[in-house]
Amino acid sequence: HRQHHLPVGEHFTSVHRRLGLHVHVHPSPRAVRRSDSGRTGKVCVMRVLLVHPGPDFSVHDCFVGWKEALTGLGVELGIYNMNDRLALYDGAFVDTGKVDADGHPEMRKALTHDQAIAFAANGLLNACYIAWPDVVICVSAFFTGVNMLDIMRSRGHKIVLIHTESPYQDQEQIARAAHADISLINDPTNLAAFQEVTKAEYVPHAY
Repeated sequence: HRQHHLPVGEHFTSVHRRLGLHVHVHPSPRAVRRSDSGRTGKVCVMRVLLVHPGPDFSVHDCFVGWKEALTGLGVELGIYNMNDRLALYDGAFVDTGKVDADGHPEMRKALTHDQAIAFAANGLLNACYIAWPDVVICVSAFFTGVNMLDIMRSRGHKIVLIHTESPYQDQEQIARAAHADISLINDPTNLAAFQEVTKAEYVPHAY
């Protein structure tokens, strides 16, 4: 439990620039988590970090639907821009120190594809440690390893996975679901299998 008591949005919005996060704060009675027992008279709302799936198509629409819903509910919402980070790291080039036949500098990719994914995803731990959300919601979680989910859960963050690839990739998704507090799946075909490893519910796609 956090020992500090901050006005709504004060801490979350002050750190988002350093993290590259987008923050939406819409305090609402529906989003109230607790008060600080009257010591300061300030109310704290639920703090949620919503993780972008990475691709800017298809599952991006699901992400947008959840973002709009959470914003409407009045939670203190941070957005982890996995898509921008993947583009940054996967598109980075460095000078090799050589030139081609025309005298132009030769460039090479700074990172392999797997390294780019790792760099893009690892920033999520930094975001959690600084902003300290109550809940982390990952849409698809294509690039969020189970070890990362375990670390976040061990620090007290509730992990919600929104699985978008049912029923075709359920074997992979069920393995990931075992490392979350709640799993929401877009097709009920294998719901019972999800419920054997975690709390799971069928929730159709939202756009």
